Amino acid sequence: MQAGAFDFLQKPFRDQDLIDRIQRALAKDRANRTSANGPWRFTARAMEKMGADSLAQLVRMMMDVEGSSVTR
Repeated sequence: MQAGAFDFLQKPFRDQDLIDRIQRALAKDRANRTSANGPWRFTARAMEKMGADSLAQLVRMMMDVEGSSVTR
């Protein structure tokens, strides 16, 4: 019954118990989003610095750089 749920409350419950569990769930979600988006934050920043409009354009830029260094 609890599969996929963050937590389980049995009735009757205190309002503070519900609030505490919601806060823990939000904190866990925030941590999950932060760790999951870590590499993408770097990519978005790299795109901004390189002036790329898309991830594909950034990859092409990197391939051009790597290709030019191989031919030297």
